[in-house]
Amino acid sequence: MEWFGSEFFSKSWGPPELLKKLQHYQYKYPRQGALMEIIERRMPTMVIEKEWVKDGVQFVEGWFRTPLATLMPEIFNNNGNGSTADNGTADGGNCNGNLARATWRAVLPTPGTARRALVVNLAPTGDQGYWRRENFFQAAQMCRQQGVSSIMLTNPYYGERRPKAQSFSRLFNVSDLFVMGGCLMLECCFLLLWARQQGFYPLGLTGVSMGGHMASLASTNFITARASNESIALVPCLSWTSAAPVFTQGLLARAVRWDALSAELDKSVALRRVLDECGWAAMMDDANHVTAKLFPDSRARRLMWILMDEFTNLCHYPTPPTGAGAMRFVVAEHDEYVPHNAAHVPHAQALWDGDAQVHVVPGVGHVWAYFKHHAVFRQHIVNSLATICPSAVTVEPLLTTSSSSSSTSTLTAPLLTNLDLNWKLLRRFANNMWVLRSDDGVKSGGGENSSSQSASANAEDGGAASATTTTTTTTATTASAPSEQQQQ
Repeated sequence: MEWFGSEFFSKSWGPPELLKKLQHYQYKYPRQGALMEIIERRMPTMVIEKEWVKDGVQFVEGWFRTPLATLMPEIFNNNGNGSTADNGTADGGNCNGNLARATWRAVLPTPGTARRALVVNLAPTGDQGYWRRENFFQAAQMCRQQGVSSIMLTNPYYGERRPKAQSFSRLFNVSDLFVMGGCLMLECCFLLLWARQQGFYPLGLTGVSMGGHMASLASTNFITARASNESIALVPCLSWTSAAPVFTQGLLARAVRWDALSAELDKSVALRRVLDECGWAAMMDDANHVTAKLFPDSRARRLMWILMDEFTNLCHYPTPPTGAGAMRFVVAEHDEYVPHNAAHVPHAQALWDGDAQVHVVPGVGHVWAYFKHHAVFRQHIVNSLATICPSAVTVEPLLTTSSSSSSTSTLTAPLLTNLDLNWKLLRRFANNMWVLRSDDGVKSGGGENSSSQSASANAEDGGAASATTTTTTTTATTASAPSEQQQQ
């Protein structure tokens, strides 16, 4: 989880016209629960590139073009949307063709084995690949023993989808985060639809930190006649109902380049015009607005709160199709990155008819919970899916809670023991960080050592040496199952 030493939004708020277009898109589609209509009108083509069997499960890698590219192609064009190059967004220096290429890795039952539950697992801040989610969640074991398959999607601006000029997860512009969310909401809906057509049921969404919040956003739009009103599971871990306090009050606010954002806010005529047109300037100038009380001395923090509330507050979106007990927020008691007791943001149980359960991991903060409590996250995923279809998963006894009858509980189980954070893991983590740095060197014209380092890491991460490389192009409505494709 790459926070320390990171800088966020070092260039700008984003092209003003893009912010305006994103607001228009937001009101027209996601807030109306209309994303599945977009997908079904123009179904993306699914491409299966690799399949291999390892550790008693089947690994599959593939990609598809993000559906957002059909609605807002200017974001993904190398030539940009006409904005000036110095803002760093949607121009050749920041965006590349891979941004629209939604890559993923799945951990599935071996060919010939029954397909049961499946969860789409989204990445936290800084997770540039699949290794952490695959190993921390013990995806292969969860597939073999609990019957829960996983699809791990690469975030836009991360990994293979990272712009050439960007280092790690340091988004240049505030608008990049909203583009990321717009992409992931559509991509998750498509992946769930595709997985259902491959025979997986029940389905769920999960993620940790930012990944958990993106999963929550995506869940609000998986509403379609093709799904026959089936429920989905939602387990956001170490996330909450809005990113507004995260980037203005939480520890991540210290990594925001407030100097650059404040300077642009003071000088940019184009930005001020769009703020007026979108109604955001009126909120900033309103002495009775919540931001005037929270940040009386910082106009930049006021605008950050307003934008984050506009695009990430879950109360603006439709109710997810989750059944009783299938929506579970798992939070750390002392989380200072994602405050879950912040004023002026909705409590999870105040959303969506109070369907959400909230489970608190006691005595820990964000980082410690991330490294030591994936067993808790995993069990809530399995048990959430079991509420939809008990026969589809193998349920382990849920970790002890202080009040099993309450929808808000405190976990009192011991720390995670299945994931041994020993020197081997730490070396592996350090190696991943080195590979990312080497990868940056390759993007900027690094030498052969960088290339060979990245190649060896790819082989270790995906078993590329043992992988059968194929390219299979399908659509979600006609796609054959990965196991069938392997047998052909």
